Amino acid sequence: MFNIFKKIILVIGFIYTIPVLLIVYMKLDSPFIYKFVLIYLVVLLLLSVVFIINLSSNIRKLKFKKIKKLLLKFIVISSMVWVLSTLFFYITTGELRITDNISMSITFGFLNSFGYMLYEEHVE
Repeated sequence: MFNIFKKIILVIGFIYTIPVLLIVYMKLDSPFIYKFVLIYLVVLLLLSVVFIINLSSNIRKLKFKKIKKLLLKFIVISSMVWVLSTLFFYITTGELRITDNISMSITFGFLNSFGYMLYEEHVE
């Protein structure tokens, strides 16, 4: 049941993405478009909930040693990306903005270390 729901949400998400990108690109404005984009945001929210449920069920199946390895990889990658992006921004602009790239580095580290579990059913 959950797999069918997950596939339906994925298909709807992919189908809705193209029109929403066109709407944003063409800067269209009407009440129907607002409802369409609102439905797209609800689909994205459902898609993220499905991914979180899938990820948590896959993490539960892992051994503690593997979880520890993945968390260490997440911390190392996130901190490296954060330091490099902050350093690059400081070199190019001359301003030291420490908090600007935290969310990007955390997202990149999370997807790099745990991303393969979002789509797989059986994780070793």
